[in-house]
Amino acid sequence: MQPYGIGQLYTEFTALSNDVVLYLPRTSDLNELAVYAKKHQKESGKKMEVAHYCIRGVSKALCAYFGGFEFT
Repeated sequence: MQPYGIGQLYTEFTALSNDVVLYLPRTSDLNELAVYAKKHQKESGKKMEVAHYCIRGVSKALCAYFGGFEFT
């Protein structure tokens, strides 16, 4: 099984819904995510938020939230 690129994931998932969460490896390129954040904001008018998850001070994953999620 081969990994999928962010471009393919973004294209496939946003065809189904504008509200998408991508759970990504900690080594994901934030510059690549920024390209799709701008694209998503142009298309939907909504911003993307990224959360960095750590356990006991060790980086584990990133979650990129595309869409109308409410954060407090």
